[in-house]
Amino acid sequence: MQSPSPAVVDSKETYQIRVLGPDKHAVAVADLTRLFRDAALSPGRGVRVMEGPCLVAVCGERVVGAAAYHRTDMELRVTDLGVSPDCDCRRENIVCALLDALELACLAGGSDRLVLRVPDDLPGSLLQRRGYLMTNGCEGRWADKSYPKA
Repeated sequence: MQSPSPAVVDSKETYQIRVLGPDKHAVAVADLTRLFRDAALSPGRGVRVMEGPCLVAVCGERVVGAAAYHRTDMELRVTDLGVSPDCDCRRENIVCALLDALELACLAGGSDRLVLRVPDDLPGSLLQRRGYLMTNGCEGRWADKSYPKA
């Protein structure tokens, strides 16, 4: 399953978010190494990113971001988020484009909450400006955003 979203255009950059389902290998091993350079990406997490539902941000032909997620009964849970540290596109724009796509997937799937494991190098202020509540737990930093049912 691959469904492209509209390209995001900035004065200096154009990139596109593609949604890749579990039937596709979303991110190559070389891209995983680059995207999650500073994170402890265990073999199990690597397989989850490569084989599970994943949003992938592409700048030109290069993978510059990825977000692996799964659904529970009430929420969309983002377990892994990685953004390339060396890209011509602005990092904040890539993160925001991934968050936009994740929020849309959350709402489209009928979930009322998005939970995100926050990478160490992602500023919490960016998430707070977007309406996320930050928490610290034994498994690191988490952020969540709720969508009340109408």
